[in-house]
Amino acid sequence: MTSTKKRYPYAKNRVYGSAIIAALSMLLAALMFQSDPALAFYYLLYSTLSTAVFTVATFELKKRLYPLLVDSSSMEDDSKNELGTWKRLLLVFSMLIASITVPLLLALALGGAAWFILMISFILGVSLSEIVFYLIAR
Repeated sequence: MTSTKKRYPYAKNRVYGSAIIAALSMLLAALMFQSDPALAFYYLLYSTLSTAVFTVATFELKKRLYPLLVDSSSMEDDSKNELGTWKRLLLVFSMLIASITVPLLLALALGGAAWFILMISFILGVSLSEIVFYLIAR
């Protein structure tokens, strides 16, 4: 039987943190939905759809990236390892730049409520995908 450490590269504390963040995001969304009962249905629908999209997208991304973390020590050739390291660093740098610029661009393009729901959905989607990935990796 394979251990979880071989398939899931992080500690269980990360999953517990994701569960706490997901619960707090849902609580924040619920508080926002009750502030305007007339639009609560549309907020809930928009939030549910965008959370589902973010959950699936980040789950697929994690499914493709986590094997790179686990298998990085099994590369035999140094030139392949160096090339793999540069590709990983470029990918992490690109994701960092995207995570900073995309919310700023969305804030300019969307209104306040839509942008706020989208950010809550993103946080919730990333947290839920981490939990789902951990459960599948077990």
